[in-house]
Amino acid sequence: MLFPLVQKYRTFFFTHIPQSVLQNVVFLQIRFYGNVHSFFHNPKIKKMESTERNKRKKNSKNEEKNKKRMYLNPKADLTFKKVFGEHKHLMISFLNALLPLSEKEQISSIEYLTPELIPQTPLRKYSIVDVRCKDAQGRQFLVEMQIHWAPEFKTRVFFNAAKAYVRQADMGDNYQLFQPVWSLNLVNEVFEPDTPDYYHHYKVVNIKDTDKVIEGLQLVFVELPKFKPGDSHVKKMQELWLRFMTEINESTQRVPEELTSNADVKEAIIQLRESAFNDDELAAYDYFWDAVRLENAFGKNAEERGLAKGLAKGHAEGHAEGLAEGLAEGRAKGLAEGRAEGRAEGLAEGRAEGLAEGEKAGLEKGIEQTKLEIMKRLNALGLPEDLINKAIGNRM
Repeated sequence: MLFPLVQKYRTFFFTHIPQSVLQNVVFLQIRFYGNVHSFFHNPKIKKMESTERNKRKKNSKNEEKNKKRMYLNPKADLTFKKVFGEHKHLMISFLNALLPLSEKEQISSIEYLTPELIPQTPLRKYSIVDVRCKDAQGRQFLVEMQIHWAPEFKTRVFFNAAKAYVRQADMGDNYQLFQPVWSLNLVNEVFEPDTPDYYHHYKVVNIKDTDKVIEGLQLVFVELPKFKPGDSHVKKMQELWLRFMTEINESTQRVPEELTSNADVKEAIIQLRESAFNDDELAAYDYFWDAVRLENAFGKNAEERGLAKGLAKGHAEGHAEGLAEGLAEGRAKGLAEGRAEGRAEGLAEGRAEGLAEGEKAGLEKGIEQTKLEIMKRLNALGLPEDLINKAIGNRM
């Protein structure tokens, strides 16, 4: 049989037969013989098994690693600018869907402007937005994709929009020629946790009569994590574009049919195919997300450190405040109790001393009166005065 043969000539097998053939022999032995314990205790067999396992693991890892990502994430700086900064009709569709424009205000054509808002004097702040354009009417549109939220981001958005508006002063002092500036900002974090609304529109209005608006600046912020498809109040195109921004990413293998049914959204998805980017662009794309992950790690550590610091400070302040309040309360309570106890003890002692002194004074007075009565009676009997004084103990 085969197994004894292998045992007898195993040196020959291991030195002259390829491992792939020898593996087949081993597998046949396992198939026909259940107990091959002694055979597999051979060091060469063990090494062969270990090598095969490692090879399978390595191949599995390589397959996972080399699994082709079909699409890139549109929220990255590179991809966002490629889709909306290089294709005017996609930018127009995106703006009309996400800005609160009436039918008469819809954008029909745009001209790309440089995204850099260069200051007129060297000492002023230099600003960059992701996409900047204007339409046929002269209205300007600033578009930004923000991965991380910061409290000062609103101020920066307002500053950039105001700068774009003020730059129109080059046309002269005819303010009637000034055109509105719209700022559209997509944020990949929740910054308004107190409301379920993901869409936030800011403009200059009369507080009492909000229909009265000062045209000029309008700001829109969209919290992408809050967006959920299926809301009947949301415009169809707005929902499709927001689904594009939130659902398409590196793990996407199959695109929902609803997204590909619209020509503009479908074209935007095609622009996100990895095959549409060269090696340098892909390296820049990967570097962008590495930087985002690094910032997330630093932000988390800073948040944890801030929380620990805040807890320590709160504990120290609470301890000091509690100690001060406790001392003050104890002092006040002690004084009150001391006064009460002192008053009670004083009254008791005063009453006792007063009674004792009263009794003493009354006794002495009674003795004096008794002596006077005795003197009067002895005097009435005709006794001499010296004898009377001697009798009652008076000194001469």
